[in-house]
Amino acid sequence: MIKNSENEWIIDKDFDGHRIDYWLKKIKPNLSYPIICKIIRKGLIKVNKRKVKNSFVVHAGDRVNLYILINNEKEKNLNIRLKLKLSEEIKKWIIFKNDEFIALNKPSGIAVQGGTNIKLNIDMLLDSLKYELEERPKLIHRIDKNTSGLLLIARSLKSAKFFGEIFRERKIKKKYLLLVKGLVKNKTGEIKIPIITNKKESSATTKYTLITYLNKISLILASPLTGRKHQIRKHFSTIGHPILGDERFGLKDNSNFFLHSYYTEFQNEKKRLVKLIAPIPDYFKEEISRMNLNFEKIEDKIKVLL
Repeated sequence: MIKNSENEWIIDKDFDGHRIDYWLKKIKPNLSYPIICKIIRKGLIKVNKRKVKNSFVVHAGDRVNLYILINNEKEKNLNIRLKLKLSEEIKKWIIFKNDEFIALNKPSGIAVQGGTNIKLNIDMLLDSLKYELEERPKLIHRIDKNTSGLLLIARSLKSAKFFGEIFRERKIKKKYLLLVKGLVKNKTGEIKIPIITNKKESSATTKYTLITYLNKISLILASPLTGRKHQIRKHFSTIGHPILGDERFGLKDNSNFFLHSYYTEFQNEKKRLVKLIAPIPDYFKEEISRMNLNFEKIEDKIKVLL
């Protein structure tokens, strides 16, 4: 891309045909996806002097203006403001809360923990989820930054130890919805391919069910029986069906990432069965709608399989 000034760019061929939200994420990687959506929605970014939507596709030669300065110093101040804002925003992601744990429906683009080039993350915001309890909530597992959906957070050390145990003993069921490229031929299947991390090979198994297929895209319900890093992403990429929007294990084919932690089931400390569902993001629904499918009917089919 060609940068004309502090807030003006000319789109080059590398971004021709990509969505505006994808482009903005690439030039401002420290911005979370919800903030990117807000910038676009408020008209703080314009293409050829016109306000656009997230789904707007840019082409080579388009002139893009960003009407908010985000340089290094202001980016630090922005991150402080974002942290304060997200401390309130995170409460809107809660889909279940009791004395033992909180279940969040995490948006795509928000990291769970800190790391390289990660300025904001869930771990930094846990103080805002204390509510009436004195203890600071504790992370008990992670999902990838771009993966949306269910994230469980313990509200005490006692609960954290309990959840740590059921995760280790695989007494918790997790099911993910994902859109992958191509037709997955078998309606049900099991992928048993070892995962290599830091030169160490570990056994890994993922069960899946094909929900529907249309327009060279398959909607899959997958359940990882082991908890290896990037397991679902690596498994489906390895069998030739990478997840839409997965740049690391697939192609730059979409500005959004279509892997969603949809369902969790476990027995709590009182031996009561807990079942949780995290509604899928709007962009996920929109993609399914573009497949000329009715998500409500599909969701009924999915719930039968849980």
